Amino acid sequence: MTTTGAEADTGLDHTALDHAALDHAALDHATCLRLLGGVAVGRIAWCACDGRAIVVPVTFVLDGDAIIAHAFAGSGLRAVRTGRPLTFEADDVGPAPHTGWSVLVRGLAEVVDDRHAVRWPTASTRGEDEPAPFLIRIPASEVTGQRLSP
Repeated sequence: MTTTGAEADTGLDHTALDHAALDHAALDHATCLRLLGGVAVGRIAWCACDGRAIVVPVTFVLDGDAIIAHAFAGSGLRAVRTGRPLTFEADDVGPAPHTGWSVLVRGLAEVVDDRHAVRWPTASTRGEDEPAPFLIRIPASEVTGQRLSP
């Protein structure tokens, strides 16, 4: 058998995995928010006008039950301003194969007018001198999560 990509790097034969044995345990709302509080980077996704799925990485913080994320001008900001629903996803994958978690937050986002009302961690996670010019808020209208374990 020929291996490529991750299989070649890890020596794992992914075709031999018993996918029925993988456990995707649902996470409750409080656990999802606790897990989100432990990471600083997630992804925002929306459907563009032409039907393409757009997914971009963002830095974020939790504000109660809402996601506050940096945003730049462009199609993502247009999606927010035109009322298209957004999905936010963050995850953490452990070093063991098939372990970790993923949380999705769905809702109608809004532009944050008062940037100073948002408390960011003191250490910048963006790695840039200036933050993105806009902040968006995604209320946690729908939160789902799952833990992946073998």
